[in-house]
Amino acid sequence: MGPMVIGDLARRAGVSTRTVRFYEALGLLPSPPRSEGGYRLYSEEDLRRLRFVRRARELGLSLREIRDLLHQGCRCDDARGLLERRLRRVEEEIRALEALRERLRRLLDEWESVQREDECPCYCPRLERGA
Repeated sequence: MGPMVIGDLARRAGVSTRTVRFYEALGLLPSPPRSEGGYRLYSEEDLRRLRFVRRARELGLSLREIRDLLHQGCRCDDARGLLERRLRRVEEEIRALEALRERLRRLLDEWESVQREDECPCYCPRLERGA
């Protein structure tokens, strides 16, 4: 397949043309050559790289992490290390969310004991105390 214009590249990669330009400005995609009419012309390698960036973002990697990975040659060991760190962060976030869920449940359980609405003042001491 021959060179692609930005709209074709974006469609095939599942991103917007604005995203393509943004990633190019950040150095995640190399600046492509241009046609005589000034259109950006992208290759299959650009498409492959753009899909990689999109998938890495879906896994929660930051644009800086992705850029660093790409500029280091995108070695599998480096990618694995990033994903291991990302997994640890996700596990920490899950633990924090589980603790928050438990606090919310305890607080809502306390509310069950309130007999009348007028027993719950506007400023709500239960929220001030936390659970």
